[in-house]
Amino acid sequence: MVKARLRSCLKIYAGTTMTREKLIDILRDNGIHPTSQRIEVTEKLISSATSLTADEIYESIKVDNPCLGKATVFRTLETLSSAGLVRRFERPGHVYAYVWCGTEHHHHLVCTRCHRSFELNEDEIVPLLLNIKQKYGFSVNHLTLDFYGLCSQCQLESTEDDSLALHNSDSVSNKQNKRK
Repeated sequence: MVKARLRSCLKIYAGTTMTREKLIDILRDNGIHPTSQRIEVTEKLISSATSLTADEIYESIKVDNPCLGKATVFRTLETLSSAGLVRRFERPGHVYAYVWCGTEHHHHLVCTRCHRSFELNEDEIVPLLLNIKQKYGFSVNHLTLDFYGLCSQCQLESTEDDSLALHNSDSVSNKQNKRK
């Protein structure tokens, strides 16, 4: 099994020394006019440890900025997504969540429980591309891969939850058997 070198998409920027000026430069370099509302939405994504829905972003920002409209949040996310600065993931119920990814091309592992996302480097995908070329004679020009599942932490918690549920189920069965 290829050992994936993972890092959280957001940790690249969250807690680092990226200044507002650097963020403004990134937006401008990608053809985005850096309005105060776009900057605020982008900063919210950058500082988040998980992917966020438009509603989650709106609710957290409106506390400090009641003039911000929900439509502005949606438009900003679409603009950032089109520029390739954020990635959109689908959550259950066809709800989209977004994560800041910056300008480097990469793929994602998305935890469906805690909503964290991890970068999967391009070099992890090369064997797959070579296999596609050899097997189908197909030359890939562009690809975007998102793998959905459970991160190691959520798998551990899931195992613990299953063990607890099994223990509780056994306890209930034993009590019922004693009543008979």
